[in-house]
Amino acid sequence: MFGRRVGITAANEYKKNTKPDKLTLNYVHNTIKALDALYLKSKNYTPILLPEYRSEIVKDRLIQLYEQLS
Repeated sequence: MFGRRVGITAANEYKKNTKPDKLTLNYVHNTIKALDALYLKSKNYTPILLPEYRSEIVKDRLIQLYEQLS
């Protein structure tokens, strides 16, 4: 959306005006506590990066092909 020069300028401005904080994993602990407070049945916290786009017919066919190879 923006040009190369604008991106470089923005990066330089950000670099000048920010100071890194101490690196911690506190956000992970806070997220786990928040999820525990919801009393979820599953402890699967992994985000779905790529949703399932295949139809049931395609998935069934792939299972059949896999079973034939086994």
